Amino acid sequence: MPVFDYDIFDMLDEVRKHYKSNMSNTFIRSALLSLDMPYDQRSAIENLTDKLDMYKNQGYKFEELYLGVYSMAVFIYKARQEVIPGLKRSSFLRDASSSEKILAEMAADNLKANLNILADRLNELYLKVVRLDIKSHSLKSPVYTRMEALDKVGQLLTSTVPGLA
Repeated sequence: MPVFDYDIFDMLDEVRKHYKSNMSNTFIRSALLSLDMPYDQRSAIENLTDKLDMYKNQGYKFEELYLGVYSMAVFIYKARQEVIPGLKRSSFLRDASSSEKILAEMAADNLKANLNILADRLNELYLKVVRLDIKSHSLKSPVYTRMEALDKVGQLLTSTVPGLA
């Protein structure tokens, strides 16, 4: 059953805009691209951030939305674990030209806050999708109950404890 919910599309657009403007930043993109994430998770994030217009026409499957949310939650968790601790010492800051140094430092300083904002928006999206999933599957079990990985979404979005992903 395809999802054609305009509130969800609006929330996805907010997530997309925040991700694009803050995670695709010239100064931190290479650090975030270095995260060890499988292709299917990167692809699922791309489905949420780059292909929204296509999905507005054909609709998302619940599985696609959940995989995208889970994958982005893993991205946020790994960025907190692997990127933030060494960001100030990374080559992108050291190698920045003097005119770009201040912008690079601002991007580094704001990454943690921007990840927190992204996590909050993603959590709101996830809760909205779960509510629609429950409403849409009154006769059989909702899709989210059949996807074990989703049990960790809350922890991935809030925790800095090593070993979750």
